[in-house]
Amino acid sequence: MADKHCPQSTGDDTSTEKDCGPASARPARPAVTTTTAERHARALAALNRRFGTRQRTDATPRIKIVTLGDAASGKSCLIRRYCERRYTSKYIATIGIDYGLRQVLVRDQPVKVNFWDMAGDRSYFHIRNEFYRDTHGVILTFDVTVKKSFSALETWAKELAACSRPTATADGAEISASGFALVLVGNKIDAPKRAISRDDAEALARRLGCPYVECSAKTGENVDALFDRLFEAVVDRLLGGGQAVGRTDIDSRLESAAALVALE
Repeated sequence: MADKHCPQSTGDDTSTEKDCGPASARPARPAVTTTTAERHARALAALNRRFGTRQRTDATPRIKIVTLGDAASGKSCLIRRYCERRYTSKYIATIGIDYGLRQVLVRDQPVKVNFWDMAGDRSYFHIRNEFYRDTHGVILTFDVTVKKSFSALETWAKELAACSRPTATADGAEISASGFALVLVGNKIDAPKRAISRDDAEALARRLGCPYVECSAKTGENVDALFDRLFEAVVDRLLGGGQAVGRTDIDSRLESAAALVALE
């Protein structure tokens, strides 16, 4: 009986598949030698095929927004209210950095917003300082019911100024930080009592050279207005039509802002 895996002879001596002996009798295939660089190149190509296609074909602009402020000031709740339309009363501290993404329309232009929610605990500084680069917008947050969170804004502004480092050009020369849109936010205005007046907060915002917005992550009051205003400021700046607050700007305003906070 003929081997079912072996093609039968047709009487044509030119057939190249006549010999179907055991594998051990067949000529061994030459070993294929690959270098480490070639293996790495193949692995990178595989990753690009899996993850890179959408990035290359997606022309939607992206902006990076970071939130700063003391722990429990409501930074995560503001983002959750805006992105997910919900609020949770249970406090869950952010560990290190939290991340979110939402696509929005800004001046009829689709924009993808990357939210980087930074932990308010000071022990996470060495994690936070790695995420300030390439920031387009900053939400500087305090709790209107907690005086300490307002007093801490000086420290947060200093951290922001210090970590928004200049970018080095190709020839090694330093250029100034690209700048970012900044908004000061007083959260928890739904509370029956407050420790910081609107006048005091607006005075600090003037010294920082940024707008001030009061809102409530719990009720949703002014939350959309806050983010819409920030996104418009970022897009205007990227299109060359808006003012941005950069590292030098904040440095020059900190002294007067710190003096104001110290009086509280």
